[in-house]
Amino acid sequence: MDGVEYNPFRRVKHFREQSRKRVLSSKEEERLEKTLKKPTRKMLRLCVLLALHTGLRKGEILSLRCRDLDFEQEWLVILDAKTGDRIVPMNTLVKRALQLAMPKHGDSDELIFSGVDWIRDAWPTVCREAKIENLHFHDLRAFWRRGTIASRRGMLLVMPM
Repeated sequence: MDGVEYNPFRRVKHFREQSRKRVLSSKEEERLEKTLKKPTRKMLRLCVLLALHTGLRKGEILSLRCRDLDFEQEWLVILDAKTGDRIVPMNTLVKRALQLAMPKHGDSDELIFSGVDWIRDAWPTVCREAKIENLHFHDLRAFWRRGTIASRRGMLLVMPM
């Protein structure tokens, strides 16, 4: 075998990851709404709202800076995302919630969520309290991807921030 090496892994089958198809039921949505109403969960509620209404990933939400928000054009500028840079439209609810959450003073480089991971520790607790099993934060993006958010009159369509 002149210059050709034997590859012992050539016959190994590739592992195919199973995609998740987890969506909240109406009852689960109601319980989640009730659990997120606690005043101490204001920032987590905003994270959930962003995931549902914009399809942003956890890392994209937590790394949002004041400069990434354009309230005039009603869009979010997402830089260095998993799939590259992109512009994401803001609906009225997201715009209002972000305006209320914006730091009153500071520069455009300031993080909206102050560098705190509001999701990592609180999400499992919120799901447990709401009696919701097997729901990952990332699953909330399914609402946005499938257009479900437009057809439902659920919690985060009308929930005040």
